[in-house]
Amino acid sequence: ASGEACAALQAQEARSQRAEVDELEAELRARDAALEAVRRQLGESRREGAEEAASCARLGGHVGRLEAEERSAREAGEALLKSRRELEARLGKKAEDDRAALSWSLRCAEEGERRCREELLELRAAGAGAG
Repeated sequence: ASGEACAALQAQEARSQRAEVDELEAELRARDAALEAVRRQLGESRREGAEEAASCARLGGHVGRLEAEERSAREAGEALLKSRRELEARLGKKAEDDRAALSWSLRCAEEGERRCREELLELRAAGAGAG
């Protein structure tokens, strides 16, 4: 009887150990599944990070191009403004020169008209004296 009791105890101990092993294996599988989920999330995060980095690089390139275009437009605007000022200065000088030439021409015309009147008066006086 003692042998049977010992065998029953051993069988019970074996079942208990087997249940404990089954429980540990189930816990291990659950942890493996959780670890795999974390690995998938990490992979997705890495992909998203790589996509964001590529997007940032594209945006950085776009911003760089926009800044270069802005610089170019600003430089072109400054060059146009400088050209306009030079043209205005030349036009101002030309207008000044034209006014001076016109004034000189007007003086010449007035002087010529005065001389003509004087000659006409002299001719009339001479004609009146002869007549």
